[in-house]
Amino acid sequence: MANRDLSSAEWLRKAQTYCAAAEHCKAEVMEKFRQWSTPEALIPSLIEQLYAQSFLDDDRYCRAFVHDKVLYQGWGRRKIEAALRQRNLPSAAINQGFAALSDDEYRDVLRRIIQKKKGATYEQMARFLLQRGFTYDDFREELSSR
Repeated sequence: MANRDLSSAEWLRKAQTYCAAAEHCKAEVMEKFRQWSTPEALIPSLIEQLYAQSFLDDDRYCRAFVHDKVLYQGWGRRKIEAALRQRNLPSAAINQGFAALSDDEYRDVLRRIIQKKKGATYEQMARFLLQRGFTYDDFREELSSR
């Protein structure tokens, strides 16, 4: 059976399986629907059902995204915020994602990055951290506390 021949319930099951495997946001699920050639007329109701059944949750997605990007990829607040905004997530959900992250965790990640790059010059370190999404103030505060 070709994808285009699936019923609404089958499309929903397929999307539920996709969402159950990992945390996804609406933008990612919409892109997946397009890749699957889901009929455009079905997408809004499928998205609505995924939200209603808690397969999609903007707050939960933002908390997971912030946590993972800081702790596993060493990203700073600015880069994470830009990535979440690019996914059209609401500001309230983005703020809640950052609120779930403790300042101590954030500072520990910043310290680890600085420690790994301790052979770099001040300018190189600042440029690297700015590219990672940390603010210059974060960097300065961390260096002055040493």
